[in-house]
Amino acid sequence: MRRLTLRSTLWIGAIALIGVMPSTVQAQAETGRWSLDVQAAVFNPVGLDGSIGGAKVDYLGATVPQVEVGVQVSERFRMGLSVMLANIDVQGGDPAVTLGDVDMSLFQLSGTYHAWTLGETAISLGGVIARAGFEDIDITPAANSFGVTRGRVGDATLYGFIVRTDTPFGQSGDWYFTSQLRYLLGGPDMVISTSSTTLSGGTDLNPLIVSLGVGFRY
Repeated sequence: MRRLTLRSTLWIGAIALIGVMPSTVQAQAETGRWSLDVQAAVFNPVGLDGSIGGAKVDYLGATVPQVEVGVQVSERFRMGLSVMLANIDVQGGDPAVTLGDVDMSLFQLSGTYHAWTLGETAISLGGVIARAGFEDIDITPAANSFGVTRGRVGDATLYGFIVRTDTPFGQSGDWYFTSQLRYLLGGPDMVISTSSTTLSGGTDLNPLIVSLGVGFRY
């Protein structure tokens, strides 16, 4: 998949945040209620990505589903646990060759504070700690023709921040639109095996994640 630029991703995030901000009544949050969010997320690595044996390594973005379970700890503080499963392409070398694609699972634990209300829309800020797990890279024939035989990506812990909006709809107020902007820092180590040597090094994933979806409080 073609990689989005940072500016393009920020525009998507701004449109998602603005699009769920009608102005009428102040939003309310009830302590102890659980919620379930289903979102479409744009996962866009924006870091320098790092190098393996002096060769640049680049992750490409993807649009994937994201599911989150949350609980309202207090009137203004919410905890959430989300999971995302993505298949992302990995490029390496100069000029870049697609090494293959890798399956990633990303678990994120977030805590957000309801800072402002615009009409019915609650705007929250907070922090995120995440754990990314990766399978082996599925090496492409093109990479194999250059002698690449195997690619392994290690697990990684990421840290970052989140901006979240929630706008209720319907008579009950249990349903709501939600949009989120997350930026995480960190990345995994990578090992690339070729027919003649083994290369290893650290990479920077640094994903910017923009998501839009619906949720239900129960």
